Amino acid sequence: MITVSPPVLPRSPVAPISPLFPVAPVYPTAPVSPGIPVAPVDPVAPVGPAGPGTGTVTTVAGVMTVGLSHALNASTISTAENTIEYFMRILF
Repeated sequence: MITVSPPVLPRSPVAPISPLFPVAPVYPTAPVSPGIPVAPVDPVAPVGPAGPGTGTVTTVAGVMTVGLSHALNASTISTAENTIEYFMRILF
């Protein structure tokens, strides 16, 4: 036995709208003139409190590496790991 869905009734017609008037064309504007060049400034070291989150420099075999010790508690680390693992399971 084959069942056939009933035909869909047409929707009531939509009232026509009046035509839109054309808009005036937009003309290009003059390009912005470049600013006056200035001399570069010396880099400034960031200012902040000492402690967690400040840069640490370690030297191993003559190679200098810079690391950041972020102040993350165990709960934050666990949440980040769970989030990363969740997104790794999603198939793209």
